[in-house]
Amino acid sequence: MSDGAFVGDGQFPGDGGARLQTLWEAWKWKMIPNCPGRYVVKKNKVLAAMPLEAVVAPLTDRPATSGGDEATSVPCLDDRIRIIHTRSEKIADNVQVAVFPDGGGVITYAKPNGAFVHTLNTQSGLERKLAGLGLIDCLHGGEVFCHAEALGDGRPLDIYSPGELIHPNPSQQSFVSPRALMGKSTCIAHTSMDH
Repeated sequence: MSDGAFVGDGQFPGDGGARLQTLWEAWKWKMIPNCPGRYVVKKNKVLAAMPLEAVVAPLTDRPATSGGDEATSVPCLDDRIRIIHTRSEKIADNVQVAVFPDGGGVITYAKPNGAFVHTLNTQSGLERKLAGLGLIDCLHGGEVFCHAEALGDGRPLDIYSPGELIHPNPSQQSFVSPRALMGKSTCIAHTSMDH
């Protein structure tokens, strides 16, 4: 992984961290016109076939996470990438977001044909786009309704009453707060698979 802050194409130095820079170096990103701090890889069938988790997996040994407000998050997320699966009323595609703990992240649009469009975002670009999609609450842990699933095994986990465990294994626990059950967005959260 790259050391230090994001450099990218030199237009937004420091508007993200080492993970953003490492992903920048892994693919040939081009700025999206009229979208400062947002980049896309064009015409790459390999990347278009990769789910978000596979794109960010090289950035960390423990690539997954949670959604909802911070009270519901899996412990020790400060050094981990948080992945949120959600929907926006503003677009038809499902939206997946990887939030990098050192700044910036990836917004992925899951197309109906099974393809993925991944956008690399500086921290300011990520915040601006999520606000435009009406999903800023997912980034900042606002009021969202979450469904959790264990990363890796794909077994769905049910949402319980506020404050109850949503994973049967105590080492993989998350909690649902009352605020997390009141939102308008729907996030699918992943808990880590630490062993």
